[in-house]
Amino acid sequence: MNKRKRDEFVFLTAFEDKNAGVPPGGKWFKKKKHAKAYANALYGEGLGFVAAWAYAGKGYCYGVYASYDECLSCTLKLKVGRRYGFEMIRAENGCNLYFDVEGIIEDPTDEEQIRARIVEKIQKGLWRKYNANFGLQITRGSRQTDKGFKLSYHIVVTGLVFSNNYGGAMKSFVLEIKESLAEADQYFIDLNPYMRPVYEGWAYAHGFEQQARLRRASAKCYG
Repeated sequence: MNKRKRDEFVFLTAFEDKNAGVPPGGKWFKKKKHAKAYANALYGEGLGFVAAWAYAGKGYCYGVYASYDECLSCTLKLKVGRRYGFEMIRAENGCNLYFDVEGIIEDPTDEEQIRARIVEKIQKGLWRKYNANFGLQITRGSRQTDKGFKLSYHIVVTGLVFSNNYGGAMKSFVLEIKESLAEADQYFIDLNPYMRPVYEGWAYAHGFEQQARLRRASAKCYG
């Protein structure tokens, strides 16, 4: 049997699609580079929508859809407890400012107060730097884990667009907000998403946990 060519797209089989619990529709791949290349080839450079989905403890698989709206519509066909995915922010797309908030907390009842303090600092920082009020899209992924209760939020600042999420500008502003927080709360602001090279540029910007319409991190959603 001939070995698979290195540049050949590796799609998920129908069985793997079902096992991974991915939304219907779209084309799903085992490798993100194949998903990105397929989207660019089918829809044009930087166009289409690429989603990531946790795959049965094996990392992620990656789905290509014509648009964010199509992906969201397909995702809402899943049961509520199964709607959770991520957006792959490609290097050629602009990106709305976002915050990755996560960490283990001892008392789950502290969650709301922690979130409120962080959101307050974000809003004050935005006003101080840009003299404007921005809407915040906040999605919650907090849950019990083997290590304890994990606080997890993704906060997208709608309408404040950076050229990308991996350069220094976005990281610099997120760091300003982090340093404005009390030391105990600084622990929850994750800077890792802003430190990865172009090809690894990811924003875990939203979970599909709600019926409400969710916004993308990448700027193309706003049109």
